[in-house]
Amino acid sequence: MSTLTRLDFVSRRAGPLLVADLKQEGALDARAVASADRNHDGRIEGAFERGALWDAAISTHDRFEPTTVVRPPFSFARPVASPEARRLAAVDHAEMVAAVPSKYAHIRDSLAAEGAMTMQPHCRSFFVPAAEQPARGLVVLLHGFSAGTWQYEEFAQRFARGGYDVYVPRLAGHGHAHADGTGDISKIPQSEQSAHWTEYADNLAARVTDADGPVHVVGLSGGGAVAMNLAARFPGVVTSSTLLDPFLGPQNDKAKSVFRAAGTLDQFTFGQGSRLLGLLPSPFGAAQRDLKAWGREGHFAFNAGHIAALSEFGASSVAAVEKAGATTARLQVISTAGEAVVDGDLIARSVRAAGGLARNGFYEFPAAEKVPHAMVHRREMASAGRDPGIADRVFDIVFRFVDDGTPTQRPPTAFAR
Repeated sequence: MSTLTRLDFVSRRAGPLLVADLKQEGALDARAVASADRNHDGRIEGAFERGALWDAAISTHDRFEPTTVVRPPFSFARPVASPEARRLAAVDHAEMVAAVPSKYAHIRDSLAAEGAMTMQPHCRSFFVPAAEQPARGLVVLLHGFSAGTWQYEEFAQRFARGGYDVYVPRLAGHGHAHADGTGDISKIPQSEQSAHWTEYADNLAARVTDADGPVHVVGLSGGGAVAMNLAARFPGVVTSSTLLDPFLGPQNDKAKSVFRAAGTLDQFTFGQGSRLLGLLPSPFGAAQRDLKAWGREGHFAFNAGHIAALSEFGASSVAAVEKAGATTARLQVISTAGEAVVDGDLIARSVRAAGGLARNGFYEFPAAEKVPHAMVHRREMASAGRDPGIADRVFDIVFRFVDDGTPTQRPPTAFAR
């Protein structure tokens, strides 16, 4: 991917950049764009104004991808990645593996092995070393079910600039692709394979034991279930876990009833009843629209069996927290009342079992703020008509908990019950 230096950008002779277009660019700050227009004519032109735009809004690095500012008109129906995201996506896999510090031997070996697999490009596991070494610790970022590691493109860069090594692994069975590049769901655990999620958590814990500093795990949705499982079962390895609307089970009563019925049928069919869930499709229409709009990768044709396996793992994770009690690594929950995707009672029950608000954080965005379930990536929010700045608010809460251990509280009604 082509890049420009600051000097190239400032001296380039392309036509003017329209402020009206740039202010809609999700990766740019509207005030910074407006301030770069020094003569207030609605155009960024000349070396002086181009330099001001670079300094104020484009990048704090030497290089950036020019597509950030030369593809107007921009629409929130087709949001684009930030400079950080595109820089990360352009990194050569072998170079990325070579940059992993030697103390993370297990992580490096896992990343190297993945290089030989047929994967969706933006769903590969990746590692970003801290901007300054020695690092202040290791942050493990776990994406949501059916999505990919691209969800943490920007969070990873921000944590690295904040002094942390960052590891972003694929979830169990995720990221694989067919020969034509489309997502392959065959390796995602099915209803009768929920133990594969526990095995994934075990393997991930083994990979991060090399860390010689604190290990902080952050997980969204299905990744949140894994983060909580690690906190309960490996408190000697994991220092803290932040759970972003963790999927421990569905909020939908019909889905709960179907899963219970399948479990009952298992008792009379030697465990074969749950296999029927694999015949119930759960097409992810919103994600398929995003694929066409801006290239979102992941898995869109998953079925009820996949959700059942994750739900069973979520229930086992709740049980693990209840068994571990206050020995569970400290938790920070960030949830939203804007979308009824996850079972909020299971989340609240887990936090209470882990020592409650005396040692853990529980922050819920109210329904009026319309914070989506997938709350970490600006493109996802923009394409759904939500404020991309929500991701910044979420990051601030997460970073504060990771960096100094301070939990953020706004307990919902469900927690008080």
